[in-house]
Formats: sequence, C-alpha cells, structure tokens
Amino acid sequence: MEISKRLKCIGDLLSKTSCVVDVGCDHAYIPIYLLRENKVNKAIASDINKEPLNRAKNNIEKYALQDKIDLRLGSGLSAIKKGEADALIIAGMGGRLIGDIIEKDIDKFKSFKEIIISPHEDIAYVRSIIIKNNFTIEDEIMIKDKGKLYNIMKIVRGNEHPYSLEEIEFGRALLRKKCKLLENYLLVEKEKKEKILKHLSSIDIKDKSRLQELEEEIKLIKEGLKYYETR
Repeated sequence: MEISKRLKCIGDLLSKTSCVVDVGCDHAYIPIYLLRENKVNKAIASDINKEPLNRAKNNIEKYALQDKIDLRLGSGLSAIKKGEADALIIAGMGGRLIGDIIEKDIDKFKSFKEIIISPHEDIAYVRSIIIKNNFTIEDEIMIKDKGKLYNIMKIVRGNEHPYSLEEIEFGRALLRKKCKLLENYLLVEKEKKEKILKHLSSIDIKDKSRLQELEEEIKLIKEGLKYYETR
C-alpha cells in the first residue's frame, strides 16, 4: 500500500505498541500501514462522519484486517474508552479543533502512553495546550509533502522545562535540531514581514497596532534564527 510521505512519517514516529487509536481516520491508511508494518497488534479507527468510516471499511476489507481494526463513529475521543489503547494519533485537522479534543476529554488523553499529533494550522496553540497539561514533546519533525510543510509531534507523559516564546511558536525540538526546513521557513517569513513593515511605515496609517505586531513577529523570528548561528 502506497501512502503519502506525511502519513508514513506519522506512522514511523510512533513506537511499537499494542493498540493505537486514530482519531479522524478518514481512509484508515495509518492503522493499515501500522498493522502491515507490525508496529501495532490492533487499532481503533474513529471519525465524526459516516462517509470516512465507509471508505475506511472498504480499505480494511481490501487488506483483510477486519479482525484487527475496530471502526467507531464519534466526535474526538467520545467513542474511546479510557485505558483501552496505549497510543493515540490525531492528524489531518486544525490545531484549534485538536486543542478542543484534548481539553474536552483530558482524562482520556492523559491515559495514553504515547501520542502523535500533526495539526494543519495553529501549531503553536497545540504546543501550548500540550505543555499546559504536563506533557513532554519528546520529538518533533517538519516535512515537506507535495509542496506543503507539516509538523508532526511525538508526545509522552511528563513535565518539561519552561518554554521560551520562540520555542512555543516554532518548536523546541526543531530549533535544537537546527531543522533546515524550519530555518528556510523563518528566513522567508522574516523577509516577507520586513517588506510589509517597510511598506506600512512609509505610508500614513492611523492604526499603528499592525506595525507593532509586525515588529514583535520579526523579533520572535530573529530569536528563533539565533539557534542556527552556531553549527
């Protein structure tokens, strides 16, 4: 079975475990991949809509994994019982929604030994939720798939040392590893924001708050780029 680079990275980042839950499973590609790679013994694939579960059902039957993957209809972790799985995957949705899923069922979330999260947006918000709830972002990778950047986080139980603003915004693990994709992203964002700031500074605008916002954003990016100054 061929899967995208993003989905493969999500599966590969997960440690070998007994049972995994894939929330928002869509086609159930990740559970199928994990079972075929012998990384899990069984899986639970859940989705809020029936259509994705029907697609997942067809794929599961195609690979004769009906006895290994349990399909469930439900929002977030509502269809999951506390303690019935060791690992959790939440991917393919926005960061605000992921944050809502976590905080709505925080006791269930805390019952997992390992969690893989890959938000499409509001990534810093997800990091702040994770840290606030006393979890450790053990690893984070950034990949480029079909021209788009994706962040994938591996989360385990346990507190971390306090994060700086740039570590929350851009990812402590990525900065410490001097991730090249992140560096390129920061350089592009810095140049883009500096051009906007220069343009807005040259014209008469009544609301100066946007200028202040840009200055703060550029300052934060520069703090992030300091991690790359020593190789």
